[in-house]
Amino acid sequence: MRTPDWKTTVRSRFDSAAATYDRAGEAQHRIAVTLAAEIRQRLPSTPLSGLEIGCGTGFLTAALLPALPAGSRWQATDLSPAMVQACLSRVSPPPGITLTGAVMDGEAPEMAPEQDRPVDLPVDLVASSMAVQWFTDLPAGLRRLRAMLAPGGLLAVTTLGSGTFAEWRDACRAAGVTPGTPPYPTADALRMALGPGAEVRQHRQPLPFPGVGDFLHHLRGTGARTAAPGHPPLPAGQLRRVLRALHGRPFLTAYDVLTVLWPAEDP
Repeated sequence: MRTPDWKTTVRSRFDSAAATYDRAGEAQHRIAVTLAAEIRQRLPSTPLSGLEIGCGTGFLTAALLPALPAGSRWQATDLSPAMVQACLSRVSPPPGITLTGAVMDGEAPEMAPEQDRPVDLPVDLVASSMAVQWFTDLPAGLRRLRAMLAPGGLLAVTTLGSGTFAEWRDACRAAGVTPGTPPYPTADALRMALGPGAEVRQHRQPLPFPGVGDFLHHLRGTGARTAAPGHPPLPAGQLRRVLRALHGRPFLTAYDVLTVLWPAEDP
């Protein structure tokens, strides 16, 4: 089980990465732009209210807001206060679009302070790119978010699947080291957990690096370096063993991206 202390660590590392995320997160940016394109095909022509979970520095926010109908309201939220501030500083909403921000754990929005809770419930769109993989219970968390939708609304998120960083995990095991990569679901497992109303798509986002050290810098720069719950950071000696085995050659891994498109329940 993921404890509050684990979530505190996650928050702290994303706070620390707010200043480096834009430079390190090229893959995250591509994934957000792809999700935004999927959402744009499904936008209504009338003003909507939207809630973003895990806004980060605003990749998805910036890609979506220009496509929203005039009069729409958008609330960007994140577990990390520094990320919310970065998003609001980076993204200028188009004329006619209202953008607000709040610090909130998207898995438990009801636990947020009153002033930070979603203000427009029910909402027409809940969107999230590369954030909900940090939920304690992904299917349950997505169901709670879907329950916030108005009739005709849409939950649209990207998360990580079981093939993420497979090359790193294989290298760790080959060196006799247990990798700390969090356990991510397969597309089939997530599809089954959510039920027939949810569409789950899968694609691979390559992550090519000149060397394995650059991969580790990517994780640090994007704040995504918290090990699975209950798994301590790799001891320095074990990490060096893995790095020696991979030294001197390019390192290619990937994000196994799962896209969930889940319409609101019928009234």
